[in-house]
Amino acid sequence: MATYEEQVKQREGEIDLAIYFAKAIMEDVGKERALEILKKGWSESWLSGLNKALSGVPAEERFTAFGKWMSDRSAINPWMEVLEAGPQRVAIKITRCTTYDACKNMGVPEVCQAYCDSDFLSAPMIHPKAKLTRDKELANGADHCNHIWIIED
Repeated sequence: MATYEEQVKQREGEIDLAIYFAKAIMEDVGKERALEILKKGWSESWLSGLNKALSGVPAEERFTAFGKWMSDRSAINPWMEVLEAGPQRVAIKITRCTTYDACKNMGVPEVCQAYCDSDFLSAPMIHPKAKLTRDKELANGADHCNHIWIIED
């Protein structure tokens, strides 16, 4: 398995075009507007990957399949722990983030906040009643990120 530093370098290569666009957009329209645009783009990218992973899964089984998908991802990511993956709640803890460290290395750590915020836009796409809560983020100085998706009644 690649070291964390190697994974960050790989992530830098994966997002470098997005970072160049982010810098240009921030120059042209200002940081706040640019980050809103980036959040939408990150959300679409995240949803694309999720939709591929859950392709063919009936809507009523999608949230459970999402929990399994997260568990599968955590099996190959030592910095991600699935705390719960049930039919009504999925909770994960992330202690290191290659995206945050790549953005920081590339001089725009604030771009990672748009990446983080995109998770909230994506939650209803997992399930129409899904809501994401998170009160800790590495990008905001916490020692981990906590993500909790809940199916609301």
